Amino acid sequence: MSDRLFQSKRMPVCVLALFCLAVLMIVFPFLPVSRLGMGIGMFAMGFLIFIPDSLISGTAAIDFGTKKGASTANGVITGVGSIGQTIGVTLPGSVESLLGKGHDIWPSIFIGLGISLAVAGLLLATQWNRVPANSRA
Repeated sequence: MSDRLFQSKRMPVCVLALFCLAVLMIVFPFLPVSRLGMGIGMFAMGFLIFIPDSLISGTAAIDFGTKKGASTANGVITGVGSIGQTIGVTLPGSVESLLGKGHDIWPSIFIGLGISLAVAGLLLATQWNRVPANSRA
């Protein structure tokens, strides 16, 4: 899609996926609590997060760097993601301590994740027209 629709631009696909995921995160707590509702929601989350993850850690790392640098970039991206995941597991406990016991914390968490994804999309949008030097476009 990035090659054909956006003439080798990787970032538009990433930005669009991040914005779609941000919307999904905000509406996720309001999806029907059923196997179908949760299944579709979780599938869409995985699909939408895989797009920027694979494009940025794989394709864009090779496009904008050397082959040797791509492995380093992939390692840094994966490492930062792992650190973020480690910090992220403390999020529910932190939100619960702020709101107090007995409150439904999940809408607040999903809205916060949606806002974070929208900010990530806005930051990445500054690279919208960036094309690799070796592209045919």
